[in-house]
Amino acid sequence: MSRVPELSGGPKPIWGRSVALPGASRHTLLSVCGLGFLVAFVFRGPLLGSGVFFERDIHMMWYGQVESLVRSVAQFSWPVWDPWIGFGRPLWANPNNQVLYPPTWLNLLMRPWTYYTLFVVLHSLFSAVGLFALARRLGVSHGGAFLGAAVWTATGPWLSLVSVWNHLSGAAWIPWALLAADAALGSSGVGHALLWGVALAAPLLAGSPDLFVMIVLCGTLWALLRLERPLWRAPRNRRIAGSWIVALLFALGLAAG
Repeated sequence: MSRVPELSGGPKPIWGRSVALPGASRHTLLSVCGLGFLVAFVFRGPLLGSGVFFERDIHMMWYGQVESLVRSVAQFSWPVWDPWIGFGRPLWANPNNQVLYPPTWLNLLMRPWTYYTLFVVLHSLFSAVGLFALARRLGVSHGGAFLGAAVWTATGPWLSLVSVWNHLSGAAWIPWALLAADAALGSSGVGHALLWGVALAAPLLAGSPDLFVMIVLCGTLWALLRLERPLWRAPRNRRIAGSWIVALLFALGLAAG
């Protein structure tokens, strides 16, 4: 596989360059389909209608929150206040309600338990594909990338997040944020930095600020490892710093709602 060409001459970066992400191939499509089958097997019970997700916060919090959102919209009211719990509480202003997270609005079209099954399955597949793409970009073989993605989405650390929807959706964006970071740090265009900002903003919109902080720290380390020596002279370093600043400000702007 060929390596990404340097945008400018001069000193070598502190960390090695990423490997260019190849176009879709038969092996890539087979890997993605394999991940889809794996996710479907792991969650075969809810997908086949033999059960629903309900444990812990799903039953005690999520069902009530999403029902308040649906009722507000059905009554042609802005979804900013939940009057059905106690003396009322914020709906829009509580990011755990995911009012500004686009998939949430599918609850207007289906029952909540059906939506939550799709929510878990699609976020699991989305995150697995993201990790596969990230591994391939970094030069990992198809088999290694598939194995890493399978371990990521079918083992305890990930499955333990199923009952906490905000952390599940926030964690799903980790590989995509790192993939976007690597693309932005290796490009001189602002478009990649904006896409990085979108991936950073998603955990905030999903109600998981702790995972947002984790992703920002990982992206910052990713950027530091790409710097050249001497730090204060290399034009590449100014471009990397600019991409990081644009991505972070754009993410905070998107999440300002």
